[in-house]
Amino acid sequence: MIKTVVFEKSQLEFEEWEVRKKFIEETESGIYDGVNVDGEKVLVFLEKNQGMLVKTIKASKPKWYEVIEYDEEGYTVGVMYEPVE
Repeated sequence: MIKTVVFEKSQLEFEEWEVRKKFIEETESGIYDGVNVDGEKVLVFLEKNQGMLVKTIKASKPKWYEVIEYDEEGYTVGVMYEPVE
């Protein structure tokens, strides 16, 4: 599970669904990158007011993205894995 993601100018505590919901509601659609507290690269694919995908290259599986899908309320819809290209 995503804990904290540090973007270029901000830090988000993604553990709480309320924080994810606010991010989904208030941030413009786009692709954002950052690093979590474990030093792992994180990519966020955001559709404002619709949800987001958060892809993390896990240190334990560096050839795979852990992909977590969140709905418009910030709740987890599913988790999957895909290869890093």
